[in-house]
Amino acid sequence: MDDKFERYVTELFAAEDPILSKIRARHAAENLPTINVSPEEGKLLHLLLLTIGATNVLEIGSLGGYSGVWLARALPPTGKLITIEKDPRHARIAREAFASAGLSHNPPSTGLRAMYRTHPSRCASVSTTLAPYGPPLRCPFRP
Repeated sequence: MDDKFERYVTELFAAEDPILSKIRARHAAENLPTINVSPEEGKLLHLLLLTIGATNVLEIGSLGGYSGVWLARALPPTGKLITIEKDPRHARIAREAFASAGLSHNPPSTGLRAMYRTHPSRCASVSTTLAPYGPPLRCPFRP
């Protein structure tokens, strides 16, 4: 895609506010892995959550909090973003990102078992491809 057209589409549909821009810039400054979502992907996730009326979201892998801010902003005031991050440094950066965005949140948990202890009604069967997060949990889904 032509760079000029891509910038136009981004500015028209997925413009970052100053807070999101600052969070994304901090990712680079902190030398975080370049695996965060793009502004376009963040906006798409935001719109999908709004479309389905999501009230709770589980994010596995917080990195620096950029996608979490997009997700949390799509939730109603009573909604909850539960985010899990294995790396304590990444979790700290994500907490700072959430605070800078004015979001009250549960601090990123360091494992699925910790999440299940604090939020037992929210559980999923997790593939062993997520081995760094601990052994898979198997428990019933609840509506």
